[in-house]
Amino acid sequence: LEKAIGAGAEFEGNAQFVKAEKSRDGVTVTTARGEIKARYLVGADGVFSRVRQSVFGRGLVTYAPAVEALVSVSPDKAARIGDRVLFDVGGMPRGYGWIFPKKDHLNVGVFSIYPTRSIKTDLARFMNWYGILDSPSYVKHLGFAIPLNNTRHEFERDNVLLLGDAAGFAESFYGEGIYFALKSSMVAAEAFASAFDRPSEHAYSRLVKEKLQHDLTYSELNARMFFPIQKFGFYRMVRNMHVNYYFAELIAGHVGHKECFYKTIFTSPYWLFSKRFPALAAGAM
Repeated sequence: LEKAIGAGAEFEGNAQFVKAEKSRDGVTVTTARGEIKARYLVGADGVFSRVRQSVFGRGLVTYAPAVEALVSVSPDKAARIGDRVLFDVGGMPRGYGWIFPKKDHLNVGVFSIYPTRSIKTDLARFMNWYGILDSPSYVKHLGFAIPLNNTRHEFERDNVLLLGDAAGFAESFYGEGIYFALKSSMVAAEAFASAFDRPSEHAYSRLVKEKLQHDLTYSELNARMFFPIQKFGFYRMVRNMHVNYYFAELIAGHVGHKECFYKTIFTSPYWLFSKRFPALAAGAM
């Protein structure tokens, strides 16, 4: 924000979005502080985007639930996980669980792209599996809707662009959205910069389909390949170092979902019939 202001942007705080309407020169935006006229409106207002609902209507983005708990544990238990992160691909039916160390607590949660009414129970069951989560001094539960899919592949209309969660840019395997939110902002900047601040019609959408959409599509293919038959996925994929490597590199950002999918498929004769390697382990939890 400071860099944007330093580059000449004007910041209007407490200007809650109300509606947007196409005007002759661009967009007229009605806010709690009055109207703002602009050539373009960028909707980067999150999962339940008001910009999206105002301009694109309802039903553009589909969601999957995720729940997490912020858990405070004793210092000795926190030290047992240290600075590692845990991904448990059996953490919930047709999904996974995680434990992330934070500054003063552990972030624990479960996620699946498949509909479920028992996700809170799944989280409780997952937490009971790990001794470091026993007898916590504090637990706070949070629920989230993960925007997984832009049903119409529509990312702009009438000089209005959607970015990040507002556009449905979370991936399906891990439910992660920060990378694609940042990537979509870079794509939008490229669309403007390449056309001297006046991108041609649907330039942003073309770049989204070229630079984001394929990876998001393959993230769903990876999830639907892996999670429906978890026992097979665990014993023949997670416990196999060859496949484990690619999915770990996916977390680190060193490979994309498309590359991960094809390398898993093309090397299937190797990992389907190879010896089961023990899972990567970092010590008892």
